[in-house]
Amino acid sequence: MDEVHPRIRSLVELWQLRCGPDDIPRRSDLNVFALKPWLGCLTIFEEIEKGSDYLVRLDGQGVVELTGAEWTGRRVSQLGNGQPLLKALRSVQASRQPLIDPLYFPAKGKLLVFSRALLPVWDDKRAAGQVIQCLWPVPDPS
Repeated sequence: MDEVHPRIRSLVELWQLRCGPDDIPRRSDLNVFALKPWLGCLTIFEEIEKGSDYLVRLDGQGVVELTGAEWTGRRVSQLGNGQPLLKALRSVQASRQPLIDPLYFPAKGKLLVFSRALLPVWDDKRAAGQVIQCLWPVPDPS
């Protein structure tokens, strides 16, 4: 994880610390207090219809401001070109392992670059799998 943004690295380390033996963290273990340093950069996806789709439970205000897109309450399948995101969410849920990669997002007339982490969790209250996404902006070198 050396090339990963330090904020993403620290979130993944927190996720790893909250993992139970042979299990992913519960959503309650990664609550608003634990996630405070990343809150504006988080999106929470919830598995619906046995993984055929995901609902955007929460889209962080920082993500909305950067991208100009508010997805809270929408299904990933309703989003323009949501198939790559659906594939990544399903992969993370199936592997029960984080995915850390760069994400290129066209918004506001330019291509935004993010360091991204997708972290699977289990929500006991909803009895559903969820994925926490953190998008940390990578500064434009120009």
